Amino acid sequence: MAKKLKFVFFVTIVGILFLWVENAIHKTTATIIRPDGTKTTFVKAINGPTIEDKLKMIASITNVPIQFFGIVVDENGNGLQGVHIDHSVFSVGILSNVGFEDNILHFTTTSGSDGAFTVKNLRGRLLSFDGFTKLGYKLMPSQKNGFAYANSPEIHTPNSNQPVMFVMRSDGQTVKITHAQGEIRLLWDGMPVLASLTTGKLAKDGDLVIIAQRDAEIGKEIHGDFSWSLTLRLTNGELLEAKRDTALIAPKDGYKDNWTIRYPGIDSNLLGIHPNIYFKKNGAYGRLRLVIQPDSSPSQMSLRIEIFQSEDGGRITDDGKY
Repeated sequence: MAKKLKFVFFVTIVGILFLWVENAIHKTTATIIRPDGTKTTFVKAINGPTIEDKLKMIASITNVPIQFFGIVVDENGNGLQGVHIDHSVFSVGILSNVGFEDNILHFTTTSGSDGAFTVKNLRGRLLSFDGFTKLGYKLMPSQKNGFAYANSPEIHTPNSNQPVMFVMRSDGQTVKITHAQGEIRLLWDGMPVLASLTTGKLAKDGDLVIIAQRDAEIGKEIHGDFSWSLTLRLTNGELLEAKRDTALIAPKDGYKDNWTIRYPGIDSNLLGIHPNIYFKKNGAYGRLRLVIQPDSSPSQMSLRIEIFQSEDGGRITDDGKY
């Protein structure tokens, strides 16, 4: 479904660009500004624009410079040297002067002594990482492998000071992940309730403190816009939200006493919010995966809690099975 929506979005953008070019190219000149800030001015031909003129102009707008900064590390955060990284660049090509096609070029690079690598001097709309290869290691699951540079609601912004991290795990390391799941209904009253960090269910002696709050819409029979928040605290422990699309390895530090999510004044009719929250308690690590449904009823919310921990309490919280 996600791929279909992305395709529809791409086709829609191309259609809008075509109409814009149709209007612009009938002027004496037309200037475009690409996402990287460069400008190009096209001059109208004496006999009027051709289809090829319009297609080339759209392709020029869509195929932008691609630059990417990445780093490959092991499960302990140490840089991995000599990782072969296969990647592809998707660009818009002209198909026989009547339409567009995706041109796909394949490349390979290798990580340096600190695990860092760079992709540059390429043009296109999408960068895809197809494989990371190093003897004795395999890429951990749940990591993003596609980065858009044009025609997407999420445009990747390269930052050499914050390279995208890819995590590989040693083949010789076997980790067994325990998994538990519970579902809780919470009143929007701001009162703390306790849940077990073992089962994810309500428990009088639970060490996970949960507080749900919302605005004055409480008690209304018809759902509407409202503000709400959810706060978690861990007795004798700390919490940290996981970054999206990264390997689910708990960081060593950066944890806080509580975690809060706030949604101010939005439509209550949400399909669900799914954050991953790392926890650290008594020297052991783990991960909570939450499914938050704030519109389950006018007076309460639904919260599903999944708990992942390695049997040795280590930082790896995902084995690709769940």
